[in-house]
Amino acid sequence: MFDESKHPRDNDGKFTDKNGGSYSDGVNERVRWAKENGIDLPLNLDGSVDDLKLQGIYEKRKRPVKAVGFANKERKNTAHHICHAKEMGFSNQDEYESATVDFFNSNNGKLYYNEHTGRHYGYDPKKALLVVSSNGIIHTFMNYSEKRFTKKIGEEGLYEC
Repeated sequence: MFDESKHPRDNDGKFTDKNGGSYSDGVNERVRWAKENGIDLPLNLDGSVDDLKLQGIYEKRKRPVKAVGFANKERKNTAHHICHAKEMGFSNQDEYESATVDFFNSNNGKLYYNEHTGRHYGYDPKKALLVVSSNGIIHTFMNYSEKRFTKKIGEEGLYEC
């Protein structure tokens, strides 16, 4: 279930490192390649890749649950969300929540996944909008610069879905 298309291989089918060399000892070549490229793979006790857990990670990344809204009325009425709603020009929290759900469920921008938190990030660089959701629950929706989001991708290890 390992996504081979994302990993460079040389002509003999072995992984190629950043210097053009190749790994050759089978099971651990994926682990070394991933570590070298800053990717955390789920491992078994023997150090090999846990393909079942990896498959689960890819499945979550591919199929986010459609957003339904904030966890409850109190959550969308926090100072944090009231501030974002004002910044974005919404006249009330219901409009803000509705726009948030519509944005996340649309095909606007790109979708990213954080395997450690289980959160999906919808980001539209043209409009500089970011929405964060997990299991259909919205965590936040705000204006977010592309430079800031690019930094977030690296810091949080987000993967594009």
